[in-house]
Formats: sequence, C-alpha cells, structure tokens
Amino acid sequence: MIINLGSETVSAFVVETVSGVTLAAYPPPEGYWPNIRKTCDRHNVLLILKYRYLGSSGLLMSLITLGTMTLGAPDWGCDERVAHSIFKKYIEAGGNTLDIADIYAGGRSEAIVGNLIPELNRDGLIIASKCPLPSGPAVTQFGANRKQIISACEISLKRLKTDYIEIYHIHVPDPIPSLEETLRSMDDLVRQGMVRYTGSSMFFG
Repeated sequence: MIINLGSETVSAFVVETVSGVTLAAYPPPEGYWPNIRKTCDRHNVLLILKYRYLGSSGLLMSLITLGTMTLGAPDWGCDERVAHSIFKKYIEAGGNTLDIADIYAGGRSEAIVGNLIPELNRDGLIIASKCPLPSGPAVTQFGANRKQIISACEISLKRLKTDYIEIYHIHVPDPIPSLEETLRSMDDLVRQGMVRYTGSSMFFG
C-alpha cells in the first residue's frame, strides 16, 4: 500500500482488513504525523505504529529491541564502526530501544553505545541495561545486593555517557540478599533519578 503525502510518498505494510478498515503498520517519518493521520483518515486506514507500552506505564517502546551483546566482543562481535552503522539503520527504521548489560563484552558494549549517544536524540532513545553478574575481579563486584546494584549502575552511567537509564534490570536471580534489599536498592536508583523504570531479566514467572 502507498500513502501519498504530497511531496513525500510512504510505503505502508498492510497487515489485514477488518470491517472495511485497513490495518497498516510502519514508523511515521519525523514531522509527518499530522499529514499521515489526515491521509489515513481520508482513505479509511487505521495506523498501528510499531510501538507498544512498557507494561502499564506510558513509555512507548519499539516492538523490535536492538540487542548489543556481541558489540565489541573481540572473537565473535563487531567493532565500534560497524556497531554505530547498525544503530543508525535501526533508529532510521523507527527503532528506539537498546538492550545492554554491564557484562556484555566486559563493559565494551556499553562504552560503544555511550560513544554514539552524543550524536543522537537522547530523549528519543530507551536504554535498558542490567546488573549484577560479575562486573570486575573483586569478590564484591557481583550480586543483587545494595552495594553492587548502586555501584554497577554508577559505572554503567559513566560508560554510557548519560545521566539516566530508562530500564534497569536485575539480570539473574541472586538467592543471597533478601528480595527486600534488592527491590529497595532498585527503588532508590529511581528516586535518585539514575533510573526511570526497573525490571527483571532471567527470572521465573
């Protein structure tokens, strides 16, 4: 399906037709949303953007998240130049969410993302990072305890060259600290403005 915006023509992927209404999905070009809405209303097209809300929050995330585990990994990943090219293509296609962890490539993955952030619209990005797998040689650099959670987040923020992380996950369960300690520490990160939302990654439901 082709939607004509006068000086611009946008291709839309037609999903299906329900009760005479065509359901189309594509990311809207920046600045064209009002024109797209009017055109779609005129042609009885219902827009379904490639985004969804994070749970019951109002945070809109792209349906496809870009994973970064291999970025900077010397044996099986890509270098910073290639990584930045991938990021830009992803963002141009309408993506806005990057999945990272402090352990990926020994922290190199976060650093690669951080080096690109100044070139991007930071407010248009959703960065999701994780702790508390081993992040260094010391025995204290591991675990979902208060010390490690706060320390790991501070280090991630420095690597990412940003003041905040949108979504901060506990990567894996840790049976040693109490759940209360873990959750209070994560909540304190939110209260301090270092993190916007918290979550869990590899936990059983």
